[in-house]
Amino acid sequence: MKKAFKTAGTGLFILFFAFLSSAVLNSAANNFCLAATAGAGVKTFVILPFSVNGPSNYKYLEQSIPTMFTSRLDWRGHVEVSPNQEKLAKTVPPGEAEVKKAMLNAGADYAVWGALTILGQEYSLDVYVMDSQGNKWPKSQQSKIDLLIPSLSGVCDGINNEVFKRPSSGAVAVAANTPSVQPSGSASGAAPRSINPSIQYSGGSSRDENRLRSQLFNYTASGMEVCDADGDGQNEVFIFDDYNLYAYVFQNSRLTPLHNIRVSLVYTNIAIRSFDFSNSGKKYVILTSMDKEQKPLSRIYNFDGKKLNLEMDGIPYFLNVVKDYSTGKDVLIGQPYDKYSMFRNNAVTMMIRNGKELVPGEKLNLPRGVNLYDFAFLPAGREVSNDTKIVNIGKLENMKVFTLAGSLLSASEEKYSCSSVGLDINSMLPGMGDDLEAMPSQYYLPIRMLPVDLNRDGDYELIVANGISSSAHIIQRYRQYLQSEILCMYWDGVGMSQQWKTRTLQGGIVDVALNDLDNNGKPDLIACLNVGDGFRSRKTMVVAYPLDLQNIESGEGEFVSGK
Repeated sequence: MKKAFKTAGTGLFILFFAFLSSAVLNSAANNFCLAATAGAGVKTFVILPFSVNGPSNYKYLEQSIPTMFTSRLDWRGHVEVSPNQEKLAKTVPPGEAEVKKAMLNAGADYAVWGALTILGQEYSLDVYVMDSQGNKWPKSQQSKIDLLIPSLSGVCDGINNEVFKRPSSGAVAVAANTPSVQPSGSASGAAPRSINPSIQYSGGSSRDENRLRSQLFNYTASGMEVCDADGDGQNEVFIFDDYNLYAYVFQNSRLTPLHNIRVSLVYTNIAIRSFDFSNSGKKYVILTSMDKEQKPLSRIYNFDGKKLNLEMDGIPYFLNVVKDYSTGKDVLIGQPYDKYSMFRNNAVTMMIRNGKELVPGEKLNLPRGVNLYDFAFLPAGREVSNDTKIVNIGKLENMKVFTLAGSLLSASEEKYSCSSVGLDINSMLPGMGDDLEAMPSQYYLPIRMLPVDLNRDGDYELIVANGISSSAHIIQRYRQYLQSEILCMYWDGVGMSQQWKTRTLQGGIVDVALNDLDNNGKPDLIACLNVGDGFRSRKTMVVAYPLDLQNIESGEGEFVSGK
């Protein structure tokens, strides 16, 4: 399986199945809906393993495709997956007789199965839906691998519109206050009046009332935290650069300065987080720095509403805060330094406050090579097969997904990073001595990933920042992104796929947050940006997209979905 994910073609096939299955299943669901509304009641279906004929490194798709189909075909109250689905044999049915037998044994009304053939740079796909009376719908598709995605667009549209006669359920409108997910051309969310039919609008204008934006600051930021640090119920914004920490509050469309401190001229700041030690609603600001030898030193500050005060100093650990996958609560974790690998392997632990000290507690079981900054837990979803996962953006900056036991599920070809916080790693092997010079390699701390369930459907997504650059991943020490975007990714049964993204932001994202920036009681998707041409000192600003989650919760609106 690991070899399969390293091939260039695999990335296309992951997108292929995520895209095609959505259309096929929505189409089948539409057909089932017609029968249900006719008075037949709730229908059930089973998904049988698909036959995959081709290189052996694609065989894993025989079991992966049914999982993906199940999550998209299940429609509560109308067409549901059979409770006997898991009891079916995990082998590919050799013919229609075996399909009918499996459907009968499961007591299901429908069965879905198919075959994929891979030959060189081309593929052939056959998908079948059969009902209990033996009626069958077949569909075949052949194409070159490099034309796979665009050619499937027409196929999926045909399934929904021509075969099942129902609009796709994926094109649900976005609430008017969330233009970042589906851009609108005006503040009201209505499409702009075109000055010419050949001109296509991307949304937005010089006066975008759907987005909050701060003024520019004359420093280059490295990170941001938005939290209630004084316990008054109002959020503050904390931004740091290499040596300073700044505190603000968002008022009247501006970030009003509250306090700033010079942290150090010896240690370089690399990460900022916040944590509520007393469960009182007041969060402490945690700042991690490194010296010239890459050794960490963390400090904890309390904020009294006017200034930052040093609470704890000299903590010899890297510190981070992650969401616990079972409770959804913040967990403070730490990792000690290692001379050769920077982050000591297999040593990420929960951190416990003991007076004026932090001490390590229970160890986290993470895949080998994963450090405390480059992972996030993706909680389990609605389906039994959709277990909790560990999502990692490692040194190569591609996205990997692991089970809690550490087994690799997928690895992307694409890179996901905006970070410009680069650290030198000593590549000298242990035991070679300290006198030999080692060529340092650059490691960029990934921007935090945020697990969310914004549309309240019981399945979690992951907010990820991504930089847009033709040179940042080629020239190792040039990491000044001039453009970036925020993505929402979800597990599609085979890999992580994009559900939605913001419009392109003019600047490089250095941190993201999901909190109430303007303290109006509604959450905002927040990004801290560095803007400028990359050759001079860059400036910093904060942008935010207000999110109208009430419409989503009440069923009046929903984010545009790739599911």
